[in-house]
Amino acid sequence: GAFGRGTGPRPQPGPRPAGRAKDPPRTIPLACTLEELFTGVTRKYKLSKTLTDPMGNAMQLEKVLQIEVQAGWRQGTKITFEREGDEAPDRIPADLIFVIEEAEHDRFRRDGSDLVYTHKISLTQALSGCEFEVEHLDGSMVPVVIDYVVSPSTEVKIKGRGMPSKKGPGNLIVKFDIEFPARLKSKEQVAFLRDGPFGL
Repeated sequence: GAFGRGTGPRPQPGPRPAGRAKDPPRTIPLACTLEELFTGVTRKYKLSKTLTDPMGNAMQLEKVLQIEVQAGWRQGTKITFEREGDEAPDRIPADLIFVIEEAEHDRFRRDGSDLVYTHKISLTQALSGCEFEVEHLDGSMVPVVIDYVVSPSTEVKIKGRGMPSKKGPGNLIVKFDIEFPARLKSKEQVAFLRDGPFGL
Protein backbone atom coordinates (compact mmCIF):
# COMPACT_ATOMS: atom_id res chain seq x y z
CA GLY A 1 0.00 0.00 0.00
CA ALA A 2 0.89 3.62 0.05
CA PHE A 3 2.40 3.25 3.51
CA GLY A 4 4.33 0.03 2.86
CA ARG A 5 8.05 -0.24 3.38
CA GLY A 6 10.16 0.73 0.41
CA THR A 7 13.04 -1.39 -0.78
CA GLY A 8 15.26 1.41 -2.13
CA PRO A 9 17.95 3.30 -0.23
CA ARG A 10 16.73 5.78 2.36
CA PRO A 11 17.69 9.42 1.90
CA GLN A 12 20.43 10.53 4.30
CA PRO A 13 20.09 13.85 6.12
CA GLY A 14 22.51 16.54 5.02
CA PRO A 15 25.14 17.99 7.34
CA ARG A 16 23.75 20.23 10.05
CA PRO A 17 25.11 23.74 10.28
CA ALA A 18 27.55 23.94 13.16
CA GLY A 19 26.22 25.87 16.15
CA ARG A 20 28.19 28.74 17.61
CA ALA A 21 30.24 27.82 20.65
CA LYS A 22 30.08 30.06 23.69
CA ASP A 23 33.29 31.48 25.06
CA PRO A 24 34.08 30.40 28.64
CA PRO A 25 32.99 32.82 31.37
CA ARG A 26 35.39 35.47 32.55
CA THR A 27 35.68 35.90 36.33
CA ILE A 28 36.51 39.33 37.75
CA PRO A 29 37.16 39.92 41.48
CA LEU A 30 35.23 42.81 43.02
CA ALA A 31 36.85 44.01 46.25
CA CYS A 32 34.42 45.52 48.77
CA THR A 33 34.94 46.89 52.24
CA LEU A 34 32.85 45.62 55.14
CA GLU A 35 31.27 49.08 55.30
CA GLU A 36 30.14 48.76 51.66
CA LEU A 37 28.70 45.31 52.29
CA PHE A 38 26.88 46.63 55.36
CA THR A 39 25.15 49.55 53.63
CA GLY A 40 25.20 48.43 49.98
CA VAL A 41 26.97 50.36 47.25
CA THR A 42 26.85 51.05 43.52
CA ARG A 43 30.10 50.18 41.77
CA LYS A 44 31.02 50.97 38.18
CA TYR A 45 33.31 48.86 36.03
CA LYS A 46 34.82 50.20 32.81
CA LEU A 47 34.72 47.39 30.26
CA SER A 48 36.79 47.28 27.07
CA LYS A 49 35.70 44.61 24.58
CA THR A 50 36.63 43.65 21.02
CA LEU A 51 34.00 43.48 18.26
CA THR A 52 34.93 41.51 15.14
CA ASP A 53 32.76 41.70 11.99
CA PRO A 54 32.29 38.86 9.41
CA MET A 55 35.16 40.30 7.34
CA GLY A 56 37.57 39.94 10.25
CA ASN A 57 37.78 43.63 11.03
CA ALA A 58 38.08 44.35 14.74
CA MET A 59 37.20 47.42 16.73
CA GLN A 60 37.30 48.28 20.41
CA LEU A 61 34.19 49.17 22.36
CA GLU A 62 34.18 50.70 25.79
CA LYS A 63 31.17 50.67 28.09
CA VAL A 64 30.48 51.07 31.78
CA LEU A 65 28.78 48.29 33.73
CA GLN A 66 26.88 49.31 36.84
CA ILE A 67 26.98 46.80 39.69
CA GLU A 68 24.43 47.16 42.48
CA VAL A 69 26.06 45.56 45.52
CA GLN A 70 23.28 44.70 47.95
CA ALA A 71 23.55 45.19 51.71
CA GLY A 72 24.46 41.91 53.39
CA TRP A 73 26.23 40.29 50.45
CA ARG A 74 29.21 38.23 51.51
CA GLN A 75 32.48 36.79 50.27
CA GLY A 76 31.98 34.75 47.10
CA THR A 77 28.66 36.29 46.00
CA LYS A 78 28.50 36.28 42.19
CA ILE A 79 26.97 38.87 39.85
CA THR A 80 26.64 37.77 36.21
CA PHE A 81 26.45 40.01 33.14
CA GLU A 82 25.46 37.70 30.29
CA ARG A 83 27.25 37.85 26.93
CA GLU A 84 29.31 40.94 27.69
CA GLY A 85 32.59 39.42 26.48
CA ASP A 86 34.33 39.95 23.12
CA GLU A 87 32.04 39.52 20.10
CA ALA A 88 32.79 37.58 16.89
CA PRO A 89 30.47 36.14 14.19
CA ASP A 90 31.29 32.49 14.97
CA ARG A 91 31.26 32.77 18.77
CA ILE A 92 28.74 33.48 21.51
CA PRO A 93 30.20 36.16 23.79
CA ALA A 94 31.32 35.07 27.24
CA ASP A 95 29.48 35.95 30.43
CA LEU A 96 31.26 38.28 32.83
CA ILE A 97 31.04 37.09 36.44
CA PHE A 98 31.98 39.49 39.22
CA VAL A 99 32.86 37.77 42.51
CA ILE A 100 32.67 39.67 45.80
CA GLU A 101 35.93 39.75 47.75
CA GLU A 102 35.43 40.99 51.30
CA ALA A 103 38.33 43.09 52.55
CA GLU A 104 39.65 42.37 56.03
CA HIS A 105 38.49 44.91 58.60
CA ASP A 106 40.65 46.41 61.32
CA ARG A 107 37.96 46.31 64.05
CA PHE A 108 35.24 43.85 63.09
CA ARG A 109 35.25 40.20 62.09
CA ARG A 110 32.31 38.78 60.21
CA ASP A 111 30.82 35.45 61.28
CA GLY A 112 27.92 34.69 58.93
CA SER A 113 25.47 37.52 59.59
CA ASP A 114 27.03 38.37 62.96
CA LEU A 115 29.70 40.98 63.56
CA VAL A 116 32.34 40.23 66.19
CA TYR A 117 34.09 43.10 67.97
CA THR A 118 36.82 42.69 70.60
CA HIS A 119 37.12 45.44 73.21
CA LYS A 120 40.25 45.86 75.31
CA ILE A 121 39.71 46.54 79.03
CA SER A 122 41.91 46.67 82.11
CA LEU A 123 41.72 44.14 84.92
CA THR A 124 40.14 46.81 87.13
CA GLN A 125 37.37 47.36 84.56
CA ALA A 126 36.86 43.62 84.27
CA LEU A 127 36.34 43.35 88.03
CA SER A 128 34.33 46.51 88.66
CA GLY A 129 32.39 46.98 85.40
CA CYS A 130 32.61 49.63 82.72
CA GLU A 131 30.73 51.52 80.03
CA PHE A 132 31.88 52.21 76.48
CA GLU A 133 30.61 52.75 72.95
CA VAL A 134 31.32 50.78 69.79
CA GLU A 135 31.51 52.78 66.58
CA HIS A 136 29.51 50.77 64.07
CA LEU A 137 30.19 50.36 60.35
CA ASP A 138 27.71 53.12 59.48
CA GLY A 139 29.25 55.55 61.99
CA SER A 140 26.54 55.14 64.62
CA MET A 141 27.55 54.57 68.23
CA VAL A 142 26.38 51.45 70.07
CA PRO A 143 26.43 51.79 73.89
CA VAL A 144 27.63 48.84 75.98
CA VAL A 145 27.11 48.76 79.76
CA ILE A 146 28.90 46.13 81.85
CA ASP A 147 27.81 45.93 85.50
CA TYR A 148 29.20 42.50 86.31
CA VAL A 149 32.56 40.76 86.45
CA VAL A 150 33.98 40.09 83.00
CA SER A 151 36.02 36.95 82.30
CA PRO A 152 38.01 36.16 79.14
CA SER A 153 35.08 34.04 77.89
CA THR A 154 32.42 36.72 78.46
CA GLU A 155 30.44 37.75 75.39
CA VAL A 156 27.78 40.44 75.04
CA LYS A 157 25.20 39.86 72.31
CA ILE A 158 23.48 42.96 70.94
CA LYS A 159 20.58 41.72 68.84
CA GLY A 160 19.93 43.14 65.41
CA ARG A 161 23.17 45.12 65.11
CA GLY A 162 25.01 42.67 62.87
CA MET A 163 25.03 42.43 59.08
CA PRO A 164 21.80 42.69 57.07
CA SER A 165 20.41 39.45 55.64
CA LYS A 166 17.22 38.14 54.05
CA LYS A 167 16.36 36.36 57.31
CA GLY A 168 16.83 39.54 59.31
CA PRO A 169 19.92 41.29 60.66
CA GLY A 170 22.51 39.37 62.60
CA ASN A 171 23.89 40.29 66.01
CA LEU A 172 26.82 42.32 67.24
CA ILE A 173 28.97 40.10 69.46
CA VAL A 174 31.27 41.97 71.84
CA LYS A 175 34.21 40.01 73.23
CA PHE A 176 36.85 41.18 75.68
CA ASP A 177 40.61 41.33 75.72
CA ILE A 178 41.56 41.76 79.38
CA GLU A 179 44.93 43.32 80.11
CA PHE A 180 46.34 41.47 83.09
CA PRO A 181 49.03 43.23 85.13
CA ALA A 182 52.54 41.88 84.86
CA ARG A 183 52.77 41.64 88.66
CA LEU A 184 50.11 41.32 91.37
CA LYS A 185 50.44 43.43 94.50
CA SER A 186 49.03 41.12 97.14
CA LYS A 187 48.27 37.50 97.99
CA GLU A 188 44.58 38.41 98.13
CA GLN A 189 44.62 39.42 94.46
CA VAL A 190 46.34 36.17 93.53
CA ALA A 191 43.76 34.14 95.48
CA PHE A 192 40.87 36.06 93.91
CA LEU A 193 42.10 35.45 90.39
CA ARG A 194 42.87 31.80 91.10
CA ASP A 195 39.55 30.96 92.75
CA GLY A 196 37.31 33.58 91.15
CA PRO A 197 35.72 33.87 87.71
CA PHE A 198 39.04 33.77 85.84
CA GLY A 199 40.07 30.39 87.20
CA LEU A 200 43.79 30.97 86.78
